[in-house]
Parts: sequence; C-alpha cells; structure tokens
Amino acid sequence: MTEYNSLSAFFADNAERAEDAEAVISDRFKGDDNKPIKWKFRALAAAELKNVRNMCYTTDAKGKRVVDEEAAAVKCIALSVVYPDLNNTDLQASYNARNAADLLQNMLYVNEFNKAAEVFQDMNMLENDSLEAQVETVKNS
Repeated sequence: MTEYNSLSAFFADNAERAEDAEAVISDRFKGDDNKPIKWKFRALAAAELKNVRNMCYTTDAKGKRVVDEEAAAVKCIALSVVYPDLNNTDLQASYNARNAADLLQNMLYVNEFNKAAEVFQDMNMLENDSLEAQVETVKNS
C-alpha cells in the first residue's frame, strides 16, 4: 500500500522526467555518415502550453479575443524540439526566420512538418480534441 504521509516524491528534483523522443523528420538533413539525422523532442509542461496559448491571442471580426490555434500549435511543436536548436540565430538566418516557429515552417516541407506534428502529438499524448484539431489545422495548411 502506498504511503500518503510524505510529499518528497512530488518535489521537482525527485520527479521522473519524461523521456525525449527521437525521429527522422526529413531525409534531407544528413550527418557526416550520410545518414538522416534524428530530431529530438521533449514533452511540454502544462504551464508551457498555457504560456504559448496566452501569446497567441488575437481579436476576431466581432472584437472577441480568441486563441489563434494554428499559431499556438506551431509554437508548441517548435518549443518541443530539442534538436536541432531552433533558437540558433545562425540557423534562423539561413532560412530567413525570425524565431523558432518561423524556422520550423521555413525549413520543413509539408510532409516533414506533418511528421514533426505527429511526434509532438505522440510525445505529449494529445487526446484533447481541441489540441488535435490545432495540429491538424497546421498540418493541412
């Protein structure tokens, strides 16, 4: 039976970290061995998702504040990418991108972006229809 008298297991230093996921997103990016390089993704914390959504508010035609679901999905996917470093300014400059989300969209073809979106969904176990719809919207745009 589990003991409920200790909170030590819940402290951040004691919590197990979710494993990163690795996947080949594109055959176009190859290492010195001429093999495709795997990208690395991490799970997002709920607070990170909330922060991204807060950054993506816009005003609709009726003047109501709404979340730009497509922008939020792209930013979440970019935030989850550990490797390559999408915040690297030299990499961004090579694709004429202003930030990690722009870079992700500029460097990947649609089918490659779809792979990244799928890894993100799997990594974050998205079952919420709203978030799945966001990713689908981005994949299909």
